[in-house]
Amino acid sequence: MYRHVLVPTDFSAVSDLATRHACDLVRALGGQLTLLHLLEGPAADPEEAQVQLERLRRYARRPPTLLTRHCAPEGVVSSILTCLSEQRADLIVVGATGQGRSGSLSSVARELAFHASVPVHVVPAALTRTTAPPSGWRNIVQPT
Repeated sequence: MYRHVLVPTDFSAVSDLATRHACDLVRALGGQLTLLHLLEGPAADPEEAQVQLERLRRYARRPPTLLTRHCAPEGVVSSILTCLSEQRADLIVVGATGQGRSGSLSSVARELAFHASVPVHVVPAALTRTTAPPSGWRNIVQPT
């Protein structure tokens, strides 16, 4: 099963949803979580990125690894794949749309699906979260 999950985030609402979903996966399966934010351009603020990563950290049961990296000249996908290799992650969880986009699959998610050497789990923008398992499931695992 998956032992190390990498979540690239741009701090959009869909990306936050993907982070929460990845935290749920890691909680259920065990393993390690790494949150990655790529700094793009000279105006990118590493301190603000760290504050945002700390905000996302609260969704995890165990503290995830938080990474802030400068985006490689080759682009976002290349930077994510480099981090994937360095961290030896075996699953990528990414939001279906990027910052400010809606409707179609983002180019980053699409390119990761084509080029990653591990499975890419794409979380839809309309994912409905449940706070608890259905009552029938609870009855199976928790005898009354």
